[in-house]
Amino acid sequence: MSHSLRLGPILVLLACTRAGAQQADTITLSGGAEHIDLSRFAPHVVAATQVVTKNGSVVRSSSFTNRWTVEDAGGAPAIRLTIDSPAGGPAASSFHYDFLFDRRTTLPLKATQRFGSGRAVDATMQGVRVTGLVQPERDAQPQPFDVSLESPSYLAGVVDFTLAAVRDWRGVVVRVPVFGLPSAQRHTQWLTFRATRTDSARVGGRMLRVTVIEGDGPSRDEIWLVNEPPYELAWIQHNADGSVTRLEQALVIDPAPAPDEPHGPRAHRNHRLAPCHRTAARPRPAAP
Repeated sequence: MSHSLRLGPILVLLACTRAGAQQADTITLSGGAEHIDLSRFAPHVVAATQVVTKNGSVVRSSSFTNRWTVEDAGGAPAIRLTIDSPAGGPAASSFHYDFLFDRRTTLPLKATQRFGSGRAVDATMQGVRVTGLVQPERDAQPQPFDVSLESPSYLAGVVDFTLAAVRDWRGVVVRVPVFGLPSAQRHTQWLTFRATRTDSARVGGRMLRVTVIEGDGPSRDEIWLVNEPPYELAWIQHNADGSVTRLEQALVIDPAPAPDEPHGPRAHRNHRLAPCHRTAARPRPAAP
């Protein structure tokens, strides 16, 4: 989910290779598993901060914790993401998100949002149908909603999860249907992304291959993907009003070790991004 973290100068980009002009095949993610590969997914915990800047000044920032787990959802494998504001912060600005995804397709199954202001959203997704309740403020009466989307769609604010699960970005343009909650984007919106370059990165003394994808939507997004937790290192938005939203993520707890790793999860493998050159980022819709 898009939100910029500075936990230690450990990740340094070493080389950039821009994808050359070539004819690309277009693939459409429409709810199937053909182009999705979650075989390498592992539970993990991420610390993140989102910083919005404009004209060189920080407009606002927020930090949060993402927890990814694997579980059973009615007999089917699922992935759960919970996002929480820092403990001990002002109650009025607190938030909690809980998303459940189909592990084969990354399509959302359920979504819960709770805010310190009293606003709340509960939604269930079945194919193209999205049903649920919206409570605009603490003492307001919850309002039901029941909408049908154009296509089975992915949640806009966490579409980076789906993009990170694409099987192979080489030589393809990826079309993704998304929608938002609770009411601003109940219709399907189509976004298009492509890989624009690969980078070599050193993270905690190890080399990682970074695939940088860009999109062409209302804002200009750039997302940095890797093949291991946290799967996404950065999400940068260049917004229409001239502001820039930058998310960086750092792995707080590594996935559980294999049987031959007796010492338990490796903790606090933090990164800091140091891009070797700036590119124009491309689209991302508003957070859910």
